[in-house]
Amino acid sequence: LAEQGRSAEARRSAEQAVSWLEALHQAEPADRDTASWLAKALILLGRIERRPGDAAAAIVAWEHARGFLEPAARETASMKLLEPWVEVLLLLQRWDEVRPILEKVQSRNDLPTEIADRCRKEGMAIPVRREP
Repeated sequence: LAEQGRSAEARRSAEQAVSWLEALHQAEPADRDTASWLAKALILLGRIERRPGDAAAAIVAWEHARGFLEPAARETASMKLLEPWVEVLLLLQRWDEVRPILEKVQSRNDLPTEIADRCRKEGMAIPVRREP
């Protein structure tokens, strides 16, 4: 919708998705699927907000995602949570925080192409996979 110039409609849809997923996350905070989808909805909302130039609103959405993802992502090896967490950290330009996560993921040979592409786009060196 946003790409079609329908930013207001896209924002409303993303906000509705966030609201619905937040309610699900409150009911089942340990559910990784819900946490992952909520993070992705917040990432999308932030991108929609950033389109018309509202960087502050984008940062609010991404910080919200970071806030609830961080505790769960620090304790997991699941890409279901690590992937959106890495994405949020890259969007927030938190290079020092994202680098060790990328190294961990790359050491397992698990770095998704989308994340590698995002790193390149941001001008961040992709950690070299170390052989054990």
